[in-house]
Amino acid sequence: MILPQELRRWLKSVRIGEVDQRPMGRLQNESSQSVYATYWVRLICYCLRVLQSDDAQQTDSAGGDRFSDGESLDIGQQNDLEGDPDIVPAEATVPDRERNNIETLIFQKVYGDVFQSPLLHFLAVLGIDEDNNRLRQGNDFSYMLAGVVYCVRVIALEILLPAEQRSSQGETEFEMFLDRRKEYLADGTLSPMSTAISLLAYVAAAIVDAEHLLWQELMWGANRFEMDLDELTDDFTFRKRGAYFVNNEQNGIDKV
Repeated sequence: MILPQELRRWLKSVRIGEVDQRPMGRLQNESSQSVYATYWVRLICYCLRVLQSDDAQQTDSAGGDRFSDGESLDIGQQNDLEGDPDIVPAEATVPDRERNNIETLIFQKVYGDVFQSPLLHFLAVLGIDEDNNRLRQGNDFSYMLAGVVYCVRVIALEILLPAEQRSSQGETEFEMFLDRRKEYLADGTLSPMSTAISLLAYVAAAIVDAEHLLWQELMWGANRFEMDLDELTDDFTFRKRGAYFVNNEQNGIDKV
């Protein structure tokens, strides 16, 4: 039995009370699907390594893991996983006693310090560009952030509505899914997913603002347009003063 399209529309929506126009589905690009899945593998490895680094780590009363400022992670080892998304390291095999923590990563409330959430702590680490010793640029980080958000939705769906039980699921299970989604998977729910959605929207808005600034300030207020760079015609052998690709009639840029 296939998950009803209406439920997939609710799953994709970021708003508590508004369904998305398009249903949740697999990515069209298979390589992106694999890379997205790798982010979840890295998250699990991250959590296991942090737990192993501190034997005194305790589970709080709500079942969530507290990540202190003193805990660290070998980011280079994490990035090794990006090389081959199909290879899952031995550390990613989660013991039975830790399986419930996967659910805790998603269905958790964040009322104060966001780093009490392992998921948000991981996103902060993911935003570090260790090769250049700085934070990642917004355009690069937004792709990673979108991948984690996608994985959270997929994993949450499997937790609430297991695929192997799909044929026996009905109104009761579907209503339970909608209630849990409204409580943990939408914007404004004080959850790790809500924070991730807000951060993704902020990064996207910053990129749009940067593009607008480029056109208004650096392009002297020129009307914005798009063109296929592969179709751009330029001739470096043409040495007439003032002639370049912008006023080349074949490109038609000067008429925009």
